Amino acid sequence: MKYKILVIDDDVSFCTMLKTFLEKKGFETSNAFTFNEAEQILKDQVFDVVLTDVRLPDSDGVKILKFVKETSISTQVILMTGYTDIKTAVSAMKLGAYDYVSKPINSEEILHT
Repeated sequence: MKYKILVIDDDVSFCTMLKTFLEKKGFETSNAFTFNEAEQILKDQVFDVVLTDVRLPDSDGVKILKFVKETSISTQVILMTGYTDIKTAVSAMKLGAYDYVSKPINSEEILHT
């Protein structure tokens, strides 16, 4: 069984790099670049893991986390950010995030997580 991962980030090159890396490791991976795009994908498919940037052009990762937990409680959500904000991290963990990681993302580290 292949695990399904959704990567959400407005940085297209970062998203593409992470998708390529995860697919080489045997994961079925999809990308979304905005909250609205992610929301549509999440309504149609269930993922094992959602990796989302905290800051998106039309929303934020915490809103994605809440949406995922309302629609698929078993899906794990990992938030990624280039800005270390302890308050947001604590809030995200309380809402059910699996982890909160800082950018730049180490591909092997994200694989371990």
